[in-house]
Amino acid sequence: MHPENAKARRWLIEGLQRHLLPSLVQQGFKLAPSETIAAPVDRRYVRAFPLGELVRARESRVDRVSIQFATHDRNAFRINARVEPPKEIMNHERLPPVPGFLARGLSEHFEMYASPKLWAWFTWGWFSVRRSPFRATTQSDYENLTKLVAGFERELELALREGILGPHMRRVSLPYYVPTKS
Repeated sequence: MHPENAKARRWLIEGLQRHLLPSLVQQGFKLAPSETIAAPVDRRYVRAFPLGELVRARESRVDRVSIQFATHDRNAFRINARVEPPKEIMNHERLPPVPGFLARGLSEHFEMYASPKLWAWFTWGWFSVRRSPFRATTQSDYENLTKLVAGFERELELALREGILGPHMRRVSLPYYVPTKS
């Protein structure tokens, strides 16, 4: 990774730790213990989820949120979220695990983007500091970005609690996975 990109990535992580994570903690989320990943560990997975996963128990459900970073030398991120139903109704709803997607994996989950209409174009719709050919990006650019995204926390809350999508949210529904008998 280019030294300038490494510095910008550090600024982005620090900004998220200062602004978004405290906002989520105020909503009752706690940093989940890191999952044990069998060797060999895919370094793209580690780079994609440097902040781990946040978990919140409520009523009979569990909310899970993860911040996923782009892995191709671009300092961009999106937020993945899901509501995990009670264990007694999860018998056929769970999909096979997908390495690298902490808050994904059920038949329905949510993704938060800067522009949900561009979500399919790799990371164009992800949250990032827009580069200008006329000036270098600064730490304050990343601070402003993370403050802006922390302000969208209400959209995340509405999606998790009521399934209501705000302008930055996208619902992803996958077909149910029914295991076959061997």
